[in-house]
Amino acid sequence: MNDTGLWLIAVLGCAVVLAVLLRRRYGNLYAKLTGAFERTTGLGWPTFLRALGILTLLAWAVVYLAFGSGEKGLGELFQGQTGGAPGATSDP
Repeated sequence: MNDTGLWLIAVLGCAVVLAVLLRRRYGNLYAKLTGAFERTTGLGWPTFLRALGILTLLAWAVVYLAFGSGEKGLGELFQGQTGGAPGATSDP
């Protein structure tokens, strides 16, 4: 195993220890944070998550409409992000 793998295991172990300590100290954080969100905003948690999902779909629709048509498609949006040479195509 290389050094990167050891670091990842160490970080994961620290995250687990931190989660256990937070759970013992504060109890169920999910229920407490959900209750605080509902009291503060007046929105129910399921309503917020539903709205977030709809907004995500709308954002992807806008991205598709902006970059999805044409010969290149969504490739020009992610050009240079995939590690290939700029302008290179995967067509044989």
